[in-house]
Amino acid sequence: MKRAIYLTLLILLIPLINLAKGNSLDGQIRAYDGTARDYSLYFPSSYNGKKSMPLMVSFHPYGKYRWNAKSWRDTLQNFAEANQVILLCPDGGLDGRTDQADDLSLALQLVQSTRRKYNIDAKQIYAMGHSWGAKAALKFGLSHPEMLNGLLLVGMSSEMAASEFAPFYARSRNMRIYILHGQYDSPTTRFQPLHDQLMRGGACLEFEIMKGVGHTIHFAGRDNRLSKALKWIQQSPCYQIPQSEHNKHQFQNTQISIYPNPSTEGASIWIGGLKVEEVAQIRILNRSGILTRIIKNFHPEQPIRGLSHGDYVFVFMLRNGTKVSKQVLIR
Repeated sequence: MKRAIYLTLLILLIPLINLAKGNSLDGQIRAYDGTARDYSLYFPSSYNGKKSMPLMVSFHPYGKYRWNAKSWRDTLQNFAEANQVILLCPDGGLDGRTDQADDLSLALQLVQSTRRKYNIDAKQIYAMGHSWGAKAALKFGLSHPEMLNGLLLVGMSSEMAASEFAPFYARSRNMRIYILHGQYDSPTTRFQPLHDQLMRGGACLEFEIMKGVGHTIHFAGRDNRLSKALKWIQQSPCYQIPQSEHNKHQFQNTQISIYPNPSTEGASIWIGGLKVEEVAQIRILNRSGILTRIIKNFHPEQPIRGLSHGDYVFVFMLRNGTKVSKQVLIR
Protein backbone atom coordinates (compact mmCIF):
# COMPACT_ATOMS: atom_id res chain seq x y z
CA MET A 1 0.00 0.00 0.00
CA LYS A 2 2.80 2.42 0.96
CA ARG A 3 4.61 1.58 -2.29
CA ALA A 4 1.47 2.42 -4.31
CA ILE A 5 1.11 5.76 -2.52
CA TYR A 6 4.79 6.57 -3.11
CA LEU A 7 4.50 5.78 -6.84
CA THR A 8 1.37 7.94 -7.12
CA LEU A 9 3.13 10.92 -5.52
CA LEU A 10 6.15 10.39 -7.75
CA ILE A 11 3.97 10.47 -10.85
CA LEU A 12 2.39 13.71 -9.66
CA LEU A 13 5.83 15.32 -9.33
CA ILE A 14 7.19 14.26 -12.73
CA PRO A 15 6.04 17.48 -14.51
CA LEU A 16 8.13 19.49 -12.03
CA ILE A 17 11.29 17.44 -12.59
CA ASN A 18 11.26 17.54 -16.40
CA LEU A 19 11.74 21.29 -16.61
CA ALA A 20 12.60 23.00 -19.89
CA LYS A 21 13.45 26.67 -20.42
CA GLY A 22 10.53 28.92 -21.28
CA ASN A 23 8.19 26.02 -20.70
CA SER A 24 4.55 25.83 -19.70
CA LEU A 25 3.96 23.03 -17.22
CA ASP A 26 0.76 21.49 -15.89
CA GLY A 27 0.74 19.24 -12.87
CA GLN A 28 -1.10 18.05 -9.80
CA ILE A 29 -0.36 18.20 -6.11
CA ARG A 30 -1.89 16.48 -3.13
CA ALA A 31 -3.82 19.00 -1.08
CA TYR A 32 -3.96 18.79 2.70
CA ASP A 33 -7.23 16.87 2.50
CA GLY A 34 -5.64 14.23 0.25
CA THR A 35 -7.33 15.23 -3.00
CA ALA A 36 -5.32 15.81 -6.18
CA ARG A 37 -5.49 19.46 -7.30
CA ASP A 38 -4.32 20.95 -10.58
CA TYR A 39 -1.88 23.80 -10.99
CA SER A 40 -0.05 25.41 -13.92
CA LEU A 41 3.40 26.98 -14.14
CA TYR A 42 5.22 29.13 -16.63
CA PHE A 43 9.00 29.50 -16.55
CA PRO A 44 10.33 32.41 -18.63
CA SER A 45 13.07 31.82 -21.15
CA SER A 46 15.88 33.14 -18.95
CA TYR A 47 15.26 30.69 -16.12
CA ASN A 48 18.07 28.17 -15.72
CA GLY A 49 17.93 27.46 -11.99
CA LYS A 50 21.23 29.22 -11.27
CA LYS A 51 19.86 32.69 -10.61
CA SER A 52 16.89 33.41 -8.38
CA MET A 53 13.77 34.75 -10.08
CA PRO A 54 10.58 36.52 -8.90
CA LEU A 55 7.45 34.45 -8.35
CA MET A 56 3.94 35.65 -9.20
CA VAL A 57 1.09 33.63 -7.68
CA SER A 58 -1.91 34.33 -9.89
CA PHE A 59 -5.53 33.44 -9.15
CA HIS A 60 -7.94 32.93 -12.05
CA PRO A 61 -11.45 34.44 -12.22
CA TYR A 62 -14.55 32.49 -11.27
CA GLY A 63 -15.61 29.99 -13.91
CA LYS A 64 -16.45 26.29 -13.99
CA TYR A 65 -15.76 25.94 -17.69
CA ARG A 66 -13.61 28.65 -19.26
CA TRP A 67 -11.31 29.65 -16.42
CA ASN A 68 -8.90 27.24 -14.78
CA ALA A 69 -5.21 27.17 -13.93
CA LYS A 70 -4.12 26.33 -17.47
CA SER A 71 -6.27 28.87 -19.34
CA TRP A 72 -5.29 31.59 -16.86
CA ARG A 73 -1.59 30.74 -17.15
CA ASP A 74 -1.84 30.89 -20.94
CA THR A 75 -3.59 34.28 -20.74
CA LEU A 76 -0.74 35.77 -18.69
CA GLN A 77 2.19 33.96 -20.32
CA ASN A 78 3.34 36.97 -22.37
CA PHE A 79 3.18 39.20 -19.29
CA ALA A 80 5.30 36.70 -17.34
CA GLU A 81 7.84 36.44 -20.15
CA ALA A 82 8.08 40.22 -20.58
CA ASN A 83 8.80 40.68 -16.87
CA GLN A 84 10.83 37.51 -16.38
CA VAL A 85 8.77 36.19 -13.51
CA ILE A 86 7.79 32.60 -12.77
CA LEU A 87 4.02 32.31 -12.97
CA LEU A 88 2.23 29.94 -10.58
CA CYS A 89 -1.51 29.45 -11.09
CA PRO A 90 -3.54 27.31 -8.65
CA ASP A 91 -6.74 25.78 -9.98
CA GLY A 92 -10.08 26.58 -8.38
CA GLY A 93 -11.34 23.02 -8.57
CA LEU A 94 -14.83 21.83 -9.44
CA ASP A 95 -16.65 24.90 -8.11
CA GLY A 96 -14.49 27.29 -10.16
CA ARG A 97 -13.68 29.57 -7.19
CA THR A 98 -10.19 30.33 -5.89
CA ASP A 99 -10.92 32.35 -2.74
CA GLN A 100 -12.17 29.73 -0.28
CA ALA A 101 -10.15 28.48 2.68
CA ASP A 102 -9.08 25.24 0.99
CA ASP A 103 -8.03 27.16 -2.14
CA LEU A 104 -5.85 29.54 -0.14
CA SER A 105 -4.32 26.62 1.76
CA LEU A 106 -3.54 24.97 -1.56
CA ALA A 107 -1.92 28.19 -2.82
CA LEU A 108 0.29 28.34 0.25
CA GLN A 109 1.26 24.70 -0.20
CA LEU A 110 2.15 25.36 -3.85
CA VAL A 111 4.27 28.40 -3.00
CA GLN A 112 6.16 26.43 -0.38
CA SER A 113 6.69 23.52 -2.78
CA THR A 114 7.82 25.83 -5.60
CA ARG A 115 10.29 27.58 -3.32
CA ARG A 116 11.79 24.24 -2.30
CA LYS A 117 12.20 22.98 -5.85
CA TYR A 118 13.18 26.10 -7.77
CA ASN A 119 15.41 29.11 -7.29
CA ILE A 120 12.89 31.72 -6.13
CA ASP A 121 13.82 35.19 -4.93
CA ALA A 122 12.19 35.27 -1.48
CA LYS A 123 12.14 39.09 -1.58
CA GLN A 124 10.09 39.10 -4.78
CA ILE A 125 7.03 36.95 -4.23
CA TYR A 126 3.81 38.61 -5.38
CA ALA A 127 0.15 37.74 -5.83
CA MET A 128 -2.34 38.90 -8.41
CA GLY A 129 -5.79 38.05 -9.71
CA HIS A 130 -8.81 39.23 -11.66
CA SER A 131 -12.41 39.38 -10.45
CA TRP A 132 -12.89 36.56 -7.92
CA GLY A 133 -9.19 35.90 -8.39
CA ALA A 134 -8.41 39.42 -7.19
CA LYS A 135 -10.46 38.71 -4.11
CA ALA A 136 -8.42 35.53 -3.59
CA ALA A 137 -5.15 37.40 -4.09
CA LEU A 138 -6.18 40.01 -1.51
CA LYS A 139 -7.14 37.36 1.05
CA PHE A 140 -3.96 35.42 0.37
CA GLY A 141 -1.73 38.49 0.58
CA LEU A 142 -3.27 39.84 3.77
CA SER A 143 -3.14 36.38 5.34
CA HIS A 144 0.62 36.12 4.64
CA PRO A 145 2.00 39.69 4.64
CA GLU A 146 5.38 38.41 5.84
CA MET A 147 5.77 36.30 2.69
CA LEU A 148 4.18 38.45 -0.02
CA ASN A 149 5.97 41.56 -1.29
CA GLY A 150 3.08 43.12 -3.16
CA LEU A 151 -0.37 42.64 -4.68
CA LEU A 152 -1.79 43.40 -8.13
CA LEU A 153 -5.60 43.45 -8.10
CA VAL A 154 -7.59 43.69 -11.34
CA GLY A 155 -11.34 44.31 -11.34
CA MET A 156 -12.28 43.21 -7.82
CA SER A 157 -15.72 41.63 -8.16
CA SER A 158 -16.77 41.60 -4.51
CA GLU A 159 -18.78 44.41 -2.97
CA MET A 160 -16.16 44.28 -0.23
CA ALA A 161 -18.39 43.33 2.68
CA ALA A 162 -16.87 44.81 5.81
CA SER A 163 -17.51 41.67 7.82
CA GLU A 164 -15.48 39.57 5.38
CA PHE A 165 -12.36 41.71 5.14
CA ALA A 166 -12.35 43.75 8.36
CA PRO A 167 -9.98 41.37 10.22
CA PHE A 168 -7.40 41.63 7.43
CA TYR A 169 -7.06 45.32 6.59
CA ALA A 170 -4.66 46.11 9.42
CA ARG A 171 -2.23 43.63 7.84
CA SER A 172 -2.01 45.75 4.68
CA ARG A 173 0.14 48.33 6.44
CA ASN A 174 3.25 49.14 4.35
CA MET A 175 2.30 46.54 1.71
CA ARG A 176 2.60 47.68 -1.91
CA ILE A 177 -0.74 47.24 -3.66
CA TYR A 178 -1.63 48.28 -7.22
CA ILE A 179 -5.28 48.26 -8.32
CA LEU A 180 -6.50 48.25 -11.93
CA HIS A 181 -10.22 48.87 -12.29
CA GLY A 182 -12.55 49.58 -15.21
CA GLN A 183 -14.42 52.86 -15.47
CA TYR A 184 -17.61 50.93 -16.28
CA ASP A 185 -17.10 48.28 -13.60
CA SER A 186 -19.09 49.95 -10.79
CA PRO A 187 -16.08 51.70 -9.20
CA THR A 188 -18.29 53.31 -6.56
CA THR A 189 -19.12 49.93 -5.02
CA ARG A 190 -16.22 47.76 -6.21
CA PHE A 191 -13.23 50.08 -6.14
CA GLN A 192 -13.87 52.93 -3.70
CA PRO A 193 -14.60 50.84 -0.56
CA LEU A 194 -11.50 48.73 -1.19
CA HIS A 195 -9.38 51.83 -1.80
CA ASP A 196 -10.61 53.53 1.38
CA GLN A 197 -10.13 50.49 3.61
CA LEU A 198 -6.61 49.85 2.36
CA MET A 199 -5.77 53.51 2.86
CA ARG A 200 -6.98 53.28 6.45
CA GLY A 201 -4.94 50.11 6.88
CA GLY A 202 -1.78 51.97 5.86
CA ALA A 203 -1.11 50.23 2.53
CA CYS A 204 1.26 51.76 -0.01
CA LEU A 205 -1.40 52.14 -2.67
CA GLU A 206 -1.42 53.01 -6.37
CA PHE A 207 -4.24 52.56 -8.88
CA GLU A 208 -5.53 53.22 -12.38
CA ILE A 209 -9.17 53.65 -13.32
CA MET A 210 -9.13 52.47 -16.93
CA LYS A 211 -11.28 54.67 -19.15
CA GLY A 212 -13.81 52.88 -21.33
CA VAL A 213 -13.19 49.49 -19.67
CA GLY A 214 -15.78 47.25 -17.99
CA HIS A 215 -15.38 44.03 -16.03
CA THR A 216 -12.88 42.17 -18.19
CA ILE A 217 -9.27 41.02 -18.35
CA HIS A 218 -9.20 41.58 -22.11
CA PHE A 219 -8.68 45.35 -22.04
CA ALA A 220 -6.49 47.39 -24.38
CA GLY A 221 -2.79 47.33 -23.56
CA ARG A 222 -3.31 44.70 -20.88
CA ASP A 223 0.24 43.34 -20.73
CA ASN A 224 1.73 46.85 -20.71
CA ARG A 225 -0.62 47.94 -17.93
CA LEU A 226 0.14 44.86 -15.87
CA SER A 227 3.87 45.38 -16.43
CA LYS A 228 3.60 49.00 -15.32
CA ALA A 229 1.77 47.91 -12.18
CA LEU A 230 4.37 45.24 -11.37
CA LYS A 231 7.25 47.66 -11.86
CA TRP A 232 5.57 50.11 -9.47
CA ILE A 233 5.21 47.34 -6.88
CA GLN A 234 8.86 46.36 -7.31
CA GLN A 235 10.36 49.84 -7.31
CA SER A 236 8.15 52.25 -5.38
CA PRO A 237 9.32 53.42 -1.94
CA CYS A 238 7.14 52.40 0.95
CA TYR A 239 7.72 54.33 4.14
CA GLN A 240 8.18 52.19 7.22
CA ILE A 241 6.55 53.98 10.15
CA PRO A 242 6.85 52.50 13.65
CA GLN A 243 3.40 51.63 14.96
CA SER A 244 3.95 53.88 17.97
CA GLU A 245 4.49 56.80 15.60
CA HIS A 246 1.71 55.82 13.21
CA ASN A 247 -1.15 56.58 15.59
CA LYS A 248 0.45 59.89 16.57
CA HIS A 249 0.73 60.96 12.92
CA GLN A 250 -2.84 59.96 12.24
CA PHE A 251 -4.03 62.07 15.17
CA GLN A 252 -1.96 65.09 14.20
CA ASN A 253 -3.17 65.08 10.62
CA THR A 254 -6.84 65.19 11.55
CA GLN A 255 -6.12 68.94 11.73
CA ILE A 256 -6.10 69.15 7.90
CA SER A 257 -8.85 71.54 6.83
CA ILE A 258 -10.44 72.22 3.45
CA TYR A 259 -12.48 75.41 3.09
CA PRO A 260 -14.99 76.38 2.04
CA ASN A 261 -16.55 72.95 2.18
CA PRO A 262 -19.16 72.65 0.75
CA SER A 263 -17.97 74.95 -2.00
CA THR A 264 -19.39 76.20 -5.28
CA GLU A 265 -18.41 75.27 -8.83
CA GLY A 266 -15.41 77.29 -10.02
CA ALA A 267 -14.63 78.75 -6.58
CA SER A 268 -11.17 78.67 -4.97
CA ILE A 269 -10.61 75.93 -2.39
CA TRP A 270 -7.98 76.37 0.27
CA ILE A 271 -6.16 73.75 2.33
CA GLY A 272 -4.96 74.47 5.84
CA GLY A 273 -3.16 72.62 8.59
CA LEU A 274 -0.28 71.40 6.40
CA LYS A 275 3.21 72.61 5.65
CA VAL A 276 4.80 72.37 2.19
CA GLU A 277 7.48 69.96 3.38
CA GLU A 278 4.87 67.57 4.83
CA VAL A 279 3.08 66.82 1.55
CA ALA A 280 4.29 64.34 -1.08
CA GLN A 281 1.19 64.78 -3.26
CA ILE A 282 -2.56 65.27 -3.18
CA ARG A 283 -4.91 63.13 -5.27
CA ILE A 284 -8.43 64.22 -6.10
CA LEU A 285 -10.97 61.50 -6.98
CA ASN A 286 -14.56 61.96 -8.09
CA ARG A 287 -17.44 60.00 -6.61
CA SER A 288 -16.91 57.19 -9.16
CA GLY A 289 -13.39 56.66 -7.85
CA ILE A 290 -11.79 58.12 -10.97
CA LEU A 291 -8.60 60.09 -10.43
CA THR A 292 -9.23 63.61 -11.75
CA ARG A 293 -6.14 65.47 -10.60
CA ILE A 294 -2.75 65.02 -8.91
CA ILE A 295 -1.13 67.94 -7.09
CA LYS A 296 2.59 67.31 -6.68
CA ASN A 297 3.71 70.80 -5.63
CA PHE A 298 1.41 71.78 -2.81
CA HIS A 299 1.58 75.26 -1.30
CA PRO A 300 -0.98 76.54 1.22
CA GLU A 301 -1.07 79.96 -0.46
CA GLN A 302 -2.08 78.47 -3.82
CA PRO A 303 -5.78 77.51 -3.94
CA ILE A 304 -7.28 74.66 -5.94
CA ARG A 305 -9.50 75.87 -8.77
CA GLY A 306 -11.52 74.43 -11.62
CA LEU A 307 -13.46 71.61 -9.94
CA SER A 308 -16.89 71.06 -11.46
CA HIS A 309 -20.10 70.16 -9.65
CA GLY A 310 -19.93 66.88 -7.71
CA ASP A 311 -18.60 64.94 -4.74
CA TYR A 312 -14.84 64.48 -4.38
CA VAL A 313 -12.32 62.73 -2.15
CA PHE A 314 -9.02 64.51 -1.47
CA VAL A 315 -6.30 61.97 -0.62
CA PHE A 316 -3.31 63.55 1.15
CA MET A 317 -0.16 61.44 0.79
CA LEU A 318 2.31 62.73 3.36
CA ARG A 319 6.05 62.27 3.38
CA ASN A 320 5.95 60.46 6.71
CA GLY A 321 3.92 57.71 5.05
CA THR A 322 0.54 58.72 6.44
CA LYS A 323 -2.45 58.93 4.10
CA VAL A 324 -5.50 61.01 5.00
CA SER A 325 -8.76 61.24 3.06
CA LYS A 326 -11.20 64.17 3.17
CA GLN A 327 -14.55 64.47 1.40
CA VAL A 328 -15.38 67.68 -0.46
CA LEU A 329 -18.74 68.72 -1.93
CA ILE A 330 -18.90 71.11 -4.88
CA ARG A 331 -22.41 72.49 -5.43
